[in-house]
Amino acid sequence: MRRVVLIGVWIALCLATAATARAGIVLEFHLHERPAALAKPIATLRAALETGGDLVAQPAAVRALLGAAVVPAPAITDRGLSPANLLAQINVGYKAYLDGRIDQAIPQLTAAIELGHANPALLVAASKYRTAMLDAMVSLAASYHRRNQGDDRKRSVAVMHELIRSFPDKLTSLRDAYGPEPDGIYKGALKALQAQGTGSLVVDVDAPDALIFVDESEHPQNATFKANLPPGSYRVLIKNPKGLGRRYDVEVRANETARLSVTWALATALTATDVWVGFTGMPEAVAVHHASALARPRGHDRVVLVSGAQVGGALALRATVYRASDGTVERAHQILLDADVDARVAALANVVRLGGPAPATVTNLGPRTASMDATAPGTARGTQRSTRSRRPWLVAAGIAAGTGLVASGVALQFGLYARASSNELAEVCATACTSERALALETERDDAQRMAVIAGVVGGVALVGGVVLWLVAPSASAASSETGEGVAVEFSARHGAVTYSWSY
Repeated sequence: MRRVVLIGVWIALCLATAATARAGIVLEFHLHERPAALAKPIATLRAALETGGDLVAQPAAVRALLGAAVVPAPAITDRGLSPANLLAQINVGYKAYLDGRIDQAIPQLTAAIELGHANPALLVAASKYRTAMLDAMVSLAASYHRRNQGDDRKRSVAVMHELIRSFPDKLTSLRDAYGPEPDGIYKGALKALQAQGTGSLVVDVDAPDALIFVDESEHPQNATFKANLPPGSYRVLIKNPKGLGRRYDVEVRANETARLSVTWALATALTATDVWVGFTGMPEAVAVHHASALARPRGHDRVVLVSGAQVGGALALRATVYRASDGTVERAHQILLDADVDARVAALANVVRLGGPAPATVTNLGPRTASMDATAPGTARGTQRSTRSRRPWLVAAGIAAGTGLVASGVALQFGLYARASSNELAEVCATACTSERALALETERDDAQRMAVIAGVVGGVALVGGVVLWLVAPSASAASSETGEGVAVEFSARHGAVTYSWSY
C-alpha cells in the first residue's frame, strides 16, 4: 500500500512539474519584408513545434497568449487599398440599396464596411470617407430591415448599434437625411442601447505625439483618452502624425472600465496577422529584447525566433532559441529548402524542441550573438563573424578623461609660469630694467599664457568628451562582421529615444 502511495505521489509531482513547466514562445524575425517563399515552410515548422505542447507557436495561440492589449492589428490591412477604392465599393452598395436591389446591396455593403473597419487609417484621412461609412451603415441596416428574413431584424439593430457607437456626436435623427424608415430603426436601437447603461474606456500611450482615434473619430486625442461610452466593441487606432499606426479591438461593458495601455516601441515593432506574428525591419538584438519582454511576464523562459537566410544561393530556414532572462543564445540551427523540405522542417522542429545532436540535414550554427541579423533572401553574404562590445566606448572615455586631466595639469603649470614671469617683470622694472630684459620677460609671460589657454581648452574638451562617452557607453555598441566583400564595422549609440550609428 505504501509503495502505491509513493508511486501516486511521484506521478502527481511529475504531472505538476509538466503542468507548470516554463516553456517558450515562437515568433518570426525578418530583417526586411517577410519573404513569401517562407510562408509554407514556416507554417509547417510552427505546427511541428507546437506538437510537443511546450512551445506556443501557432499565430492564433501566440495572439491569444499575448492578449489584445499587446497584439495590435495593422492600421491598413490591405496595402493595395486606397480611400478612393473604398469609397467606390461603398457607393456600389449604396446605389444598389437606393435602386431597391436589396439582395445585392447587403453583401456589397457588408464587405465594404468590414473592409473600412479593417483599414481605419484610410477612414481618418478625410471626413468624406467617414460620411460614406455612415451612408453604408444606414443603408445596410435598412436593407436588413426590409428583407426581414431569419435574423435580419437582429442584424439591422446590430448595425445601428455600431452606427451609434461610431457617430455619437453626429446623430440625433436620421429622418431628414435618410427618411422615416431608417430613422425609426435608429431610434428603436438607440433606446435599447441606452437601456444597457454605459461603460468607460481609458487609453494611454507612452508616446506624447501619438494620436488616438476611437471608431475613426474625427477629433483624435493625444497620448490619453477617457470617455463614458455605450457598451460594445470599439476600434482604437493609435498612430503618430506621419505613420500608419496600429489598431486594437477593445470591448466595453456596462458599468465597467476597459483599459488599454500601449508601449509604443513594442506596438510598432510587433506585426501580428492571422498567419504570422513577429518582427521586421530592426536588428535581431532589438527583436530579441522585445520578444523577451513579451515572454517573461507570461512565465516563458524561452524565445524561438524563426527567420530566413540565403546560403550559397539557396533559401534557408533558421530557428534560434534564446533565454528570455538575458537574451543568450542557447542553440541555433538552419536547414536548406532546396530539397526534401517537409522532412527537413520536421528534423529542424525536433532539434529545436528537444535539443541533442542534429542530423546531417540540419546545420548546427552553435551559440551566437543576437547581432548576427538574419539575412533577407536575395541578399548574398559571406561567412559572418560578429561581435558587439561596449568596452571600446569605455576605453575611449578613459583615454579622453586622462588626456583632459593631463592637459589641465599642463595648463595649470603654464599659468603659474606666466604669473611668475609677470611678477618678475614687475619687480625688475620697479627699480631699473633695460628694454632688452623687459622684452624677454614679456615674451616669456605671453608664451606661457598662450600655452596655458591652449592646454586649458584641450583639457576641457577632452574632459567633456570623456564624460559624454562614459554616459553613452551603457547604450552603445561596436560590431564587426566579415562578409564576402571584406569586413564591415558598425558603431552605434543611443541617447534617449534617438539612436546614432556609423558604419564603415
